Amino acid sequence: MMLNDTTFDYLYEFYGNSAKGLAIFELTISLFTIISNIFFITLTLTTPSLRKNSTNWFLLGFSISDSLHSLAHFGDAYALWYGSLENRRLCAVAGMFVVSTVTGSFGFPALIAAERYYKINTIPQSTGFSIGRAIFADRAVIPLMVVWFFLSIVLNLPLLLNDAWGEDPSGFCGAKRFTSVPLLLSYELSVMLVFAVSMTVTAIYYYRLVAWLKQHQASLLQSSNETVDYTSSVMRVVKIVTLVPLIVATPCVILSAGQMILPQLPMWINRLLISPFLLSSAANPWLTIGLVRQFRVRFLELVSKAKNPVTKSIVELHNRSNTPVRRI
Repeated sequence: MMLNDTTFDYLYEFYGNSAKGLAIFELTISLFTIISNIFFITLTLTTPSLRKNSTNWFLLGFSISDSLHSLAHFGDAYALWYGSLENRRLCAVAGMFVVSTVTGSFGFPALIAAERYYKINTIPQSTGFSIGRAIFADRAVIPLMVVWFFLSIVLNLPLLLNDAWGEDPSGFCGAKRFTSVPLLLSYELSVMLVFAVSMTVTAIYYYRLVAWLKQHQASLLQSSNETVDYTSSVMRVVKIVTLVPLIVATPCVILSAGQMILPQLPMWINRLLISPFLLSSAANPWLTIGLVRQFRVRFLELVSKAKNPVTKSIVELHNRSNTPVRRI
């Protein structure tokens, strides 16, 4: 396949030597991320005390979203390894799933921060109707996540209808180079806007929650110390899972959003810049287990149960080896 349009000259380098290196990196990180999130999902669903907390369901949804995004990067790795100028359909299909699933992931830190704010803000029951409390009521958690997943797909329909999926100039399978300003604006107002709005909403609710906790610290410590500890630990997780993607995703966002105006960098440099973004999804479940006491206690219980049979077997073997053998 010969490309006469110089707009797509970057495709020769896209399918060049650095493609297989990124494919191996994506495959490795995605596999670790999927295994980690499956463990986190199983840990949450099999523990009744964790299922009772509505915030944990948002953390579960975040984990599911990261798993789906990692599965999409499996497809990305496959397309980078086996795709070519003659076989571009693989990257188009992978790009559709990569962009759609990352849109869903971007929204969860904001949902978690908002839900925790409205949940703890009801400890001293206030009078009057609150839209925020109604949206984040316990019975609305799962419907709200379903709506968000559906919305993250709908937001990307303009790209789907305009055959915009393919080889992203920044080095991965996402949205191919835009040839029209309206299509670029559609991309900006879907994926990029969700990213920016989610970061902004997360920051707003984070600082509102911090201010509210400081204002009611004395009364809360007397009545619901466990709730305050849980909220503080969850917000530490939210802070990290917001700041880390904000740092590592910024090069990818700039390269993709500014592809029509930015100078073209060598593809291997682009891929070095975007690679750290995958690491944030791999770290998210372990951050939650490490920082949130409910998850940490349950994880340590499982580790202890796993160690005990092994220790018992070793002791039994040791005792048997020290037992004198009767000679006939």
